[in-house]
Amino acid sequence: MENKVKGAELLATLEKIKSGETYDIFNLLPDIAGGSVWLDEIKDTAMYVQGYVNADEDYGIDDIRDYNHEYANGQCETYYKNINDEVQSLSLWAINEID
Repeated sequence: MENKVKGAELLATLEKIKSGETYDIFNLLPDIAGGSVWLDEIKDTAMYVQGYVNADEDYGIDDIRDYNHEYANGQCETYYKNINDEVQSLSLWAINEID
């Protein structure tokens, strides 16, 4: 049987991320993935994902993966100018792995 978590717990965790309570974990990221621009992206993502979660439902890892894919697909629909702006602001152009 798959472990499930209550939607209310997921929402509480996302709220902690949005408010900055868990940003200490981001200190483990390389410098290229740090800074205020990245933290703003993380906050925006947490806020967006909250829209998918219902406090009264239970969620398993497969549900969360599905929402992850849906969110990622939605981000692919941004305009090229917005993509370029994000690449510049997040310094992604400086990462060889992007190619």
